[in-house]
Amino acid sequence: MTNSAINYFQLGFTVLRVTTTSDSLTDIAMDLMTGAYEILMKTSFWNKRETSSEYQLDGDEKKGHYVVVPSTFFAGQHAKFYITFSHAQEVHVERFLVEEQIEKVQKVSGYRRVE
Repeated sequence: MTNSAINYFQLGFTVLRVTTTSDSLTDIAMDLMTGAYEILMKTSFWNKRETSSEYQLDGDEKKGHYVVVPSTFFAGQHAKFYITFSHAQEVHVERFLVEEQIEKVQKVSGYRRVE
């Protein structure tokens, strides 16, 4: 029997608050594309099967739209992510693929981000 180590991708996530007050996912995507957001929290990246963190919203932060961006440390690594939210008050959580919304923004507005 061989003793091989199990390797996981280094996982982490970032919590952003976008500036739009619109409930439109396309408007939220536009904020992400144009940098109209505030980074509220970044986790460390861990070479583990799962990672967790707690962020408490205070005062004015309770209002607005937030985007949780799960990611791997190295570009090009693809993984499935499962996210669990705990909350004391009612919240609306919606899954949203940024790439799909960016395509909609580009079709409607002709906007292209230059990198």
